Amino acid sequence: MTRIALGALLPLALLISAPAWSQESGVAQADAAWCDQPPTVDGVYAEGEWDQATSVDLAYDLIPLGSLMAGALGEATRKQGQLYLMNDAENLYIAVALFDIEAHELFSPETGNVDVNLIFARFDVDGDGVTSLGDDQKVVVTAPDGGAYVDQYRVKDDGDNDHATDAVPNGSGKVMQWPGEGAGGYFYELSMPLDPGDLQDVTARPGDELRGSIVFLEGIRPGRPAEAKVGILLGQPVAQSLGPLSPYGSIFLATEP
Repeated sequence: MTRIALGALLPLALLISAPAWSQESGVAQADAAWCDQPPTVDGVYAEGEWDQATSVDLAYDLIPLGSLMAGALGEATRKQGQLYLMNDAENLYIAVALFDIEAHELFSPETGNVDVNLIFARFDVDGDGVTSLGDDQKVVVTAPDGGAYVDQYRVKDDGDNDHATDAVPNGSGKVMQWPGEGAGGYFYELSMPLDPGDLQDVTARPGDELRGSIVFLEGIRPGRPAEAKVGILLGQPVAQSLGPLSPYGSIFLATEP
């Protein structure tokens, strides 16, 4: 599994104050279900692997970042997907199936040839309910051999390299193409420990409300953020989600039956 620094891939556009209009997110909150059998985090949808999870139908707007950077709505495209959430006593497991998504998986940071899709999950470490310094971020990027996973934390409110890679990365993530209608899609899988014993990661217990958001970015290229698109899968609408001190959504962790 590739581990990299992603400061250049998470564009400045995501850190600006969004205009005062609302745009549809997938869901603002969701319940995780208790699981007895952890999934294999390989980016491949396996029959029965997520049967114990809460399954949430997603209908979200994919919005051009160039429009957001200009303070305008732009032409949003309604997309469909599926969110799966489950936990046991040790880990939270997240899977996202996204349909009719353009393929972007050129990933060669050494040569600068990068054009990727990614999801990132952000979590509230200090419990203030909004994005702030020290908050946790897990990123899964399309790349050869099942994708790249990075465990980060927020080190400044805006500008490039606003997140740094954790000294001790925790969790794992994979993504593979999901054949389907239209342009096809992707299946993302993510596992993260609930109590990693690391101050740079969020800590939770079964039964807790875990404040956070899950965001999809399509077509991220270094130095060309305006060409990318963004969709909020879990969290508040775009106008409330992308600026500093933005409110989080919620995942309610299950307890053992």
